[in-house]
Formats: sequence, C-alpha cells, structure tokens
Amino acid sequence: MKLGHLTIVGLLSLCLLPNGLLAQERRIPVKIEGKRVLPLRVLTRPMSNIYNEPDESKGIAQENVPTFQPYYVYTRPESKATDTDVKGWYEVGSNNRGDVLGWMRAADVLEWKQTMSLAYTHPEGRKPVLMFEDREAVLGLLKAPAEERIQKVTAFYGDIEKGEIPEDFPVRSVEPKRAVDITNQFYLLPIVEFGGIEVDGREGRILKLAAATAGGANAREKSSLKENAEFRQQANEDVSDVSADILKKLKIDLVFVMDMTNSMQPYIDETLKVVKELTTTVTQDSAVKDDFHFGLWGYRDSETIAGMEFNTKNFTPVLQSVEAFAKTLEQVKAATVGSEGYEEDVFGGVDQALQKTPWTGEALRFVVLIGDAPGHGSEHEWNASKQSATTLRQFADDQKVSIFALHIMDKRAVDYHATTQEQFSTLAKNPGVDAASYREVDSKDTAGFATFTQTVADSLIAILAKAKKGAMVTEAKALTEGQAKAEGQAKAEGQAKAEGQAKAEGQPQQEPSDLKQQTEAMANEVGHAALVQWIGKSTEAQAPRDIIAWAVDKDLMDPTIQSLDVRLLISKNQLDSLTKVLQEIMVAGRSGQIGGEDFFSSLQAAAAAAGRDASLIKNAQSMAATGMVPEFLLGLPYKSQLMAMSNDLWTSWGTDEQDTFLNDLQAKIELYSVIHDTPENWIALNKQDDADDHVYPLSLDALP
Repeated sequence: MKLGHLTIVGLLSLCLLPNGLLAQERRIPVKIEGKRVLPLRVLTRPMSNIYNEPDESKGIAQENVPTFQPYYVYTRPESKATDTDVKGWYEVGSNNRGDVLGWMRAADVLEWKQTMSLAYTHPEGRKPVLMFEDREAVLGLLKAPAEERIQKVTAFYGDIEKGEIPEDFPVRSVEPKRAVDITNQFYLLPIVEFGGIEVDGREGRILKLAAATAGGANAREKSSLKENAEFRQQANEDVSDVSADILKKLKIDLVFVMDMTNSMQPYIDETLKVVKELTTTVTQDSAVKDDFHFGLWGYRDSETIAGMEFNTKNFTPVLQSVEAFAKTLEQVKAATVGSEGYEEDVFGGVDQALQKTPWTGEALRFVVLIGDAPGHGSEHEWNASKQSATTLRQFADDQKVSIFALHIMDKRAVDYHATTQEQFSTLAKNPGVDAASYREVDSKDTAGFATFTQTVADSLIAILAKAKKGAMVTEAKALTEGQAKAEGQAKAEGQAKAEGQAKAEGQPQQEPSDLKQQTEAMANEVGHAALVQWIGKSTEAQAPRDIIAWAVDKDLMDPTIQSLDVRLLISKNQLDSLTKVLQEIMVAGRSGQIGGEDFFSSLQAAAAAAGRDASLIKNAQSMAATGMVPEFLLGLPYKSQLMAMSNDLWTSWGTDEQDTFLNDLQAKIELYSVIHDTPENWIALNKQDDADDHVYPLSLDALP
C-alpha cells in the first residue's frame, strides 16, 4: 500500500519536472498566415526525403516519401507567407498531435494553404480534362476565338489517342476516359493556386493542381504523356473496351420507394402485376435471376395521425429475388386513413432507402420513387429526415444511387403539382444524365403507371442480361439495332394490351407507345451512366499522379459542361464545428422572426448563449466578419449566401425568403449528420490520423 502511494507521488513529481519527458507540452503545428486555428500543411514533391536535422549531412529519417503526401508544418522557414519561392527547411509531422518526423527542404514541398481538392465530374457527355505544362498555355487557349480553341483542343485529343506526343506538346497529362470515383478510388488533386477566368462568356476557374493517388506500387510513376507510355494506354481505354469477365460480375439492385397513403392502393396492386410479369422475364436467365434484386420502402406520414401505422417501413430487410418480391407485394396495403393536409413524408422515405437499404456489394443501385404528393419542407415537424430534395440528391450522388421519379398527378390537387415536380425532378437529377429522370402520369391512368414501371425494370434487366453475356449497350439513349428488332413484336403487343386496358376501364389514353419509348430511352441513359461509373471502379481506373499541372474546370470543347468540381476536404471536427455554427444561426433567425429583432442582435444573443464572444458581432457588416464562421470556409472559391448575410439583406427579405434560407440551413445540418455517420466515405490522408482527422470530400454545393 505504501509502495503504491510512493509510486503515485513519484509519478506526479515526474510530471511536474520542468524538463521531464511527461512535462513537455505537446507541440502545435504552425498556423496558416492570418488564421487563428487552421494548421499549415505541405505536400511533398517527387523523390523527396525527410532528414533528421535541417542539414542533409546529418542523415535521412525517411527516404523517398510518397509524392504529394500531406504533412503538418511544425517549423516554417523565415520568409513571408506570400513568398512563392521559399528557401530553407520545413520541420514536418505526420499529424497535429506533435508527432514530428523530421525536416524537409523547401525545394521538396508545396505549401497547401486550403484543404481544397478537385474531383472529376461524371465523364459521360464530356471530354477528358487536359492538364497543361504551364499557365500561359491555358490562357492562350482561353483568349483565342472559340473556333480556334476547339480546333486546337481537338488536335490535342487526336494526338493523345494516337499516342503520338510531339516534343513541344503543351499537355502534360490527361484524365482517363474511364470514370475515376473519388469516394471509392480516392485520388488527391490539391489546388495549389486558383483564379477566375471566362470561357465563351461563362465564369470558370483556372487551377494549378498537384496530382496524386492514395498510394500503391505505382504511386510514384509520373503520369506524363511524354514519358509514360503505359499511362497513355490506360488513359485511352474506354468503357467499351472493358473485358467480358469484368462485365459478367455486374449486379443490379432495384428498390421502390412508394407512397402508401390511402390513395395509392391501385398503384400498389399495379406494381404487383408488373412484378409478376417480370418473374417470367427474369427467371429465363439464371445469371440474371441470381444477380437482380428487388427492395421496397413505403412512406406515409406522421405516426401521430390516428390509423397511419407507420411513417416509413422497410418491407425487404434483405433484398429479394423477383419471386420472393412478388410474394412480399401481395401483403402490402395502403393506409386506411388519409393524411392531414396533402403533403406526405417523401423525404423521410427516400432518406431511409438511401441510408438503410442493405445494398448488394458492388451492385448498381437504383431507386424508383412513386408518389402523388410533395414532401414536407425540412422545417416541418413531420419531415422525419429534416432534409430537402437538394441535400438528399447530394447524398445519393456520394452513395452512387440513381433515382427515377414518377409523379402520379391528381387533377384535383393541381395546386401541389409544381412543388411535387420540383422536388421529384431534383431528386431524379442523376450524374451523367442531361435531364432529370422524372415522368408524370395521370392519376386515372394505371396503364401508364404500369408502362413506366415495367419499362424501367425491363431496361435494367436488359442491361444486366447483356453484361452477363460479356457485352454492354454502347449507346445510352437508344436500344441497339439487334435488340430493337428482337423486341419489336413484344413492344407492339405490350402497347396494344395497355391501350386496350385503358379503353376498357374508361381511362384517358396517354399514348402508351410514346411513354414507353421515352421511359425506355431515359432508363437506358441512366443505366448506362451508372454502368460507366461501375466499370471505372471495377477496372480500378487510376487518376493522374506525380505531376503538377494547370487545368480549367470547364470542358474546353463545350464550356457549358463542368468537368471539375472543387471539394473541401473537411474533417469530422470541422464538420461538427460547422454544424454548431449553423444551429446557432438557426436559433438567431427564428428568434428574430418571432421577436422582430434585427438579425445580428438575435445572433449576439444566440452566440452568448452558446458561450461565444459576441463582441465581434455587434459591429460586423456581414456574417464573414462576425468571427463565428469557421476559418476553413474563409477564402474558398464559392459564392455563399451565408457569408454575405447582413442585417440589410435579412430585412430586405420577406418571411418566405427568410424561411427558405433557414430551411436550407436546416437541411444541410441534417446532411452533415448523415455524412458524419457514414464511415465508408471518410478518408485518412495520413496513415497515423485519428478517426476524427479523417476527411470527407465535401462538394462546395453542400456548403451553406
């Protein structure tokens, strides 16, 4: 007992020793110039070493470190932060907890002052991003007349495809033709410099970037078109070149998200009929049968409504074969009571399907949303998700879920048609597809409903059937000639049947042939876009690496198309701090509306209640000057309504505009919560990073 006491006293004494190991304070990284919190990082250049001391003769601590590896800076050379050619040495560490690794020459690193990176947009419908040797080469193209620019860029692509790269070729590297997905095959395209430009009258950005991958045996192989023939070949590989063995691994999940309030029973019954028809189609090919799975989520409205039974319900805790799914549908019934008001919890249903569906590993993921009413706004107490169509679409993009939406239009509810159309169209705006995958049918047209549902399923089944034979549809918007010929008779029979049924039941005929053709083209296009992403992932398409280059975030052939998205690599701690700030702003906004105070007076009270220093807010002219906005949002290349918020702007809005602003913040708060709890998309930039230091490539569109 006495020994234990002495041991404890001894340990406490050791902790108090001014020069003792345990008494040493944890070292803190250098801050970015002008920032109070944000640590400075550097990115390593190729063939660089970490030395024991700021002297090459004192030995190497780590040799040949990975290219563009981010390290925290613990000592910076004595020079101004604005210097473009810093001399001397950087002391670097692997994390922000004081784990110093050694010293690196200034010539071997690049300062990375904003944790911004770039992500390629979906490659369908655009040309690959060209990465140029220098800024002047890019500016020369942008200043040239459009016709001349297109002619030169066309020649560049031609040389790359032929593999004939001239000595004076201005393009250093190129984005591969196959999709490279940042959430599944993480690549790092840090932005070193950026500036605004104009292309054919459209605003864009010119960007100096460094390119790296997450590691691997080839992480240090420079992706130079002149020097790396293997990369040139890989970059030219198109989706149509994929091997039959890869395609045969394809699987598809098709999940219905259906309104199940009392008006929807006829459509539930019609879905059952469609699925029973599909049992014959699917079971003809055992490979298709085994790898095409169905699911069903139902949504209604608040459970506080007597007789509503559920808000959302998963009828398929395990995704099912077509035969099992038909049996499940036989047990599904609509509610026996109506909602209070016309809106229902559309967003709650979609949110649950995106988050909690037990998706099959490596499958293409599709959702078919079916409903006749809009969803409650993000502020509404009966919106269980508290999200909006926009934030749900952003999450669906990251989860690689394609959404089809069918709006069943009741003429008695014409006042709600525009809202439903807007919400459903936003949810159905899939990457790689020009138009929203959205259709409308009259509420009395159950035959049209069946045509849509069956056509979507048939088209996806056809994509899977082709893949199982080692082939794929190369034209996204139309069936191949052979398939069209083979299915011509079946089409005619199906159309005649639908038209006859509509006539017999006295329903308005909505030209089933046109609906089927339009739906077929839409489903093929969406399916193809999803397949393009899947092929890129399955073939492990690699982004360019080990280069520094200049690029434009627009397609140089067609500047109306975005080719690069700016992503903020945000940590969990940063996401939490942003959420807290938005919550305080929400409180201030609602309080100001109720009490009639100006916005910043309400914000002072909210900040004080949260334990913040409210003194900066009093005289601030905009939100950016209040000291509340996290530093990592300052200086980003995006237009933020939140940053520009002022008393004058707030008071110039009517109540509806104020509500829209606050509701958008509420939806983003909920999106951040979902992102926070989705572990598969968080990335460790350094192997030693704690989970809280992992980063998420958040699109600037998801920022407030």
